[in-house]
Amino acid sequence: MSLQEILRTKATEIAPRIKEIRRYLHAHPELSLHETGTAKLVADRLHALGLQPQLMVGATGVTALITGDLPGRKTVALRADMDALPIVETTGLPYASQNPGVMHACGHDGHTANLLGAAELLLEVRSQFGGHVKLIFQPAEEFGGGAHRMIAEQVLEQPKVDAIFGLHGWPKIDVGAIGVRSGPMLAASDNFTITVTGRGTHAAYPQNGLNPISGLCRLVQDLETIPATRISALETAVVTVASLVAGGAANNVVPETGTIQGTYRTLSDSVRLQIGDEIRRRASALESLGYTVQVTLKAGNPVTMNSAALEAVVTRSLATQLGSARVMQITEPSMGAEDFAKYGAHVPAYFLLLGVGERPALHNPGYDFNDDALSFGMQAFVRIAVEFLAERS
Repeated sequence: MSLQEILRTKATEIAPRIKEIRRYLHAHPELSLHETGTAKLVADRLHALGLQPQLMVGATGVTALITGDLPGRKTVALRADMDALPIVETTGLPYASQNPGVMHACGHDGHTANLLGAAELLLEVRSQFGGHVKLIFQPAEEFGGGAHRMIAEQVLEQPKVDAIFGLHGWPKIDVGAIGVRSGPMLAASDNFTITVTGRGTHAAYPQNGLNPISGLCRLVQDLETIPATRISALETAVVTVASLVAGGAANNVVPETGTIQGTYRTLSDSVRLQIGDEIRRRASALESLGYTVQVTLKAGNPVTMNSAALEAVVTRSLATQLGSARVMQITEPSMGAEDFAKYGAHVPAYFLLLGVGERPALHNPGYDFNDDALSFGMQAFVRIAVEFLAERS
C-alpha cells in the first residue's frame, strides 16, 4: 500500500479508540499548570506504545521522541496543548466535565487525543522516514505561559528541533478541511490594567469628591477609539475593555478607586508598540483632571506567524494525503491568539486550523470538539512530519 493508504487505513482503525480517549479527557479537564492527570494519561499511553516519555513543567507536560528507521538527522516537532478553562459546561453530554467549573471549551482534549493518535500512525510508518519526530504535549496554553516553560526546559533541544507544527480545532470550517495561511495566522495578545484613584465622598455631595467611575467611563470610550483614530486603516487592531470594577453595594458612596482591565490585539510589532504607548497616554490624560492613574501593560503572546518556507511542504503534504479540496487558504488572520507563537521565535513554525464543522464558538460553555475531525488531524500531522523529514534529511 502507498503511504497515503497506510495512514488512512490506520487512522480509520484507531479512530474509535482515540475518540474514547478524547471523551475521557473531556470528562476530566484540568486547568493550566494542573494537568498532572492528563500528563500521566499521555505518558502512560506513550509508554504502552514503547516510547520513553519525559515529564516536564512539574509533571504537567510531556515529550517523547520517535526515531525513523531510515538515515536522517533532522527533527520535526508536533505540538498539542492540554489545559482546560474555568468555565461551567452546559453541553449536557454524557461525557461532560466531572470537574465542576472546569471544561474543555477550547478543544484541547481533541488536540491531545489527536497527537496521541498521530504517535501511533508514526510508529506504523517509521520504516518510511528518517530523523526524529518530537511529540510535545504542552500544559498552560490558556494561562501560565506553558510554551515558554517548555522552551525553558529545553524541549526544542536534544535533539535540536528544525521545525514545529501545531493545529487547532476550528468551528465554521468543514470537518476534515485544513486551514492554511503563510504569514500572520493569529494576533498578538497583550493585556492592560488601569487603576484610577479619585476622592471618595457621600454620593449626595459629589462636589466634595472626585468620582473615579466618571474618569473610567470617559477612559473606556477613549481607549476603544484608538484603532479608528490612531491606527492606519491598512492595519488591523482591536482594543477591548472587558472589566470595570468600582464601588460596592452601597448606592450612596462615591468610591476612592476603580479599575478597568482589557486586551489589545495586533498583527505587527510596530502597531503593538504604538497601541501600548497610546493606552498610557490616554490614561495619563486623566491626571489633568486631578486623578491619580496607574497603568500596567502585560505582554502576552506575539503574533502566530506561519513560516513562508514551510508553506510548500504543508500544502503538498495535505493535498497528497487528504486531497486538494480539503486544503483551505485562510485569507484573513484571526484576532485570537495562541502561545504556539512562542515556538516560532526559536524555530520555523506553522499553525494549522483543523475544521470541526458547525460548533459553538471557542470558549463557549456549549463547545465540544468534533470527534469526526480526529482522523483528518492525525493524518495531517503525520504526513507533514514525514514529508518534512524527507525534504530536509
